[in-house]
This record gives sequence, structure tokens and C-alpha cells, in this order.
Amino acid sequence: MRPSQAVSRSCPTFQLRIQYVADPALPADLKTAVEKLSTVSDVWVQALGSRTFGGYALLNDISGQPLLVLSVQTPRDISQQGRETVCFFLLAAAILASSLIVVSAGLVERVVLARLLRISQAIRQISQAGES
Repeated sequence: MRPSQAVSRSCPTFQLRIQYVADPALPADLKTAVEKLSTVSDVWVQALGSRTFGGYALLNDISGQPLLVLSVQTPRDISQQGRETVCFFLLAAAILASSLIVVSAGLVERVVLARLLRISQAIRQISQAGES
């Protein structure tokens, strides 16, 4: 395989790429990964958007020099499921809060306002009886 060639395999859950580090046509994300891997650690993971993330690793030759960069891109299914779960709980909390407001308003009307109405009526009856 020549340095300008790359191996790329896809499956429904991830995309695998293997490419020479010395390849002049190395994509920008792989160049960034090679820089990070050379200085930071053996494996580097980054978000590539809201729906995918990529994992990168360097494969060294027998003398320990970087030869190939391995890239795996996979969907962020767990993140998407987390966002959906948060939306579900927010909706459930909004429905619960609305129900609580309606019940509280009904209780305030029944307990407080009904008693005030009865007191007002009693005062009116007393004042009418006193005038007679």
C-alpha cells in the first residue's frame, strides 16, 4: 500500500479509517489528532458534532515512530438518548407543575374564598337584622 492510499471501512454503527501519518493528503481532523496524540496521550477522543464523535490512536512502527493513524467515528446515541430523557422529564415536570397549580387554585377557592363568602353573608345578615 502506498502512503497516499487509505483504508476505510464502514458499518452501521461506526466508520473506521487507517491512514499513513506521512500522507500529504491527510485530512484536517487526522492532522489535529496526530498532533494531540504525539503530545497528550495514546488515545484521543473528540466530539465531531452533535451527533457523532471520533476516537483516534497512533500505530507505531518497529522503531517506535508514528506510522499509521487509526480513526473511528461513531454516532453519539447515548448523548441523544440523554437529551430525549431530559426533554421527557422536563415535559413531565411541566405537566406536574400545571396540575399542582390547578389543584392549588381549586383548594384556595374552596377553603379560603368560600369561607370569606360565608363570613360576608353573615355580616350582611347581621347588619340587615340590626337595621330592622
